Amino acid sequence: TAIATHFGIPPESVVAGSGSDELIDLLFRLFTDQGERILVSTPTFGMYAFDAGLHGVEVVDVPLLEGWTYDAEAMVDAAQEAKVTFIPSPNNPTGNTLPHALVDRLLATGTLLVVDEAYIEFSHQPSLVQRAAAEPGLVVLRTMSKWGGLAGLRIGYGVMHPETASYLMRAKQPYNV
Repeated sequence: TAIATHFGIPPESVVAGSGSDELIDLLFRLFTDQGERILVSTPTFGMYAFDAGLHGVEVVDVPLLEGWTYDAEAMVDAAQEAKVTFIPSPNNPTGNTLPHALVDRLLATGTLLVVDEAYIEFSHQPSLVQRAAAEPGLVVLRTMSKWGGLAGLRIGYGVMHPETASYLMRAKQPYNV
């Protein structure tokens, strides 16, 4: 409720977890099957490929271009076949942000777009949490470990459409955050 109040979104749109890593794993378990594909743009956070390996999911990589910009055309093409697209914004480790116009194009492909905003408080880019709470197909992950300095406590949360959140809550372990 406190997170929802902070962002002006419904509490039904928030799913807390043991760090955003738990939520990444939960998204894999619920939205991918063995042999399916996810999309990433390297260099990027390593947990997406780690979880893909655990779940038998192929990683399709559209590397960042020179200057750490996204290859928008190649990403949109690859997203056509990807069940989930994982993009940190700001990116870990490059710091570049995902243009909102590219968010629109990726969502139009039908991929589940997961934007990992672990470092958003250190950016001038506006957060996508309000949009994620209202729009199916978009999930925003956040963590308390960076701006809150709580890395050892493993506290994270996701903001998503209430129907998506309900789906995650039905599969989430009951005795954690």
